Amino acid sequence: MEGGKTDDAKTDEKEKEAELTPEEKAEEERQLQEVRKKTSEILWGYIKKFKCLLAWGFLFNILGMIGEFASPLFIGLVIDAIVLGDQDEVVYLIVIWMIINTVSYILGNQIGLGWSVLRRNSEIHFPADN
Repeated sequence: MEGGKTDDAKTDEKEKEAELTPEEKAEEERQLQEVRKKTSEILWGYIKKFKCLLAWGFLFNILGMIGEFASPLFIGLVIDAIVLGDQDEVVYLIVIWMIINTVSYILGNQIGLGWSVLRRNSEIHFPADN
């Protein structure tokens, strides 16, 4: 089974394709092109409409991910400071680490805020809106 289709389904599809006349094939291709064009127009329309939201979302997402990668670094630095017995350094690193985690959390949740703004300002009816 390849691509979720059985051999029988592939055979039926090939037989159907073989039965189509050149005019029917051309009409089918024209309809497919029309659907692709409309889909592209809709997609680019939303991208243009919400480009600022998209840009902020990407920025906040990247900054949030950087914050997530900082945690293992700070764990290592805190352990090193504990081994050396430097309590002031331990406190300093933990404070900085918590600030980075807090900022990372806030930036990560900006995506959720953007999604709620998108839902509120959009003509799209999402399943959760029912």
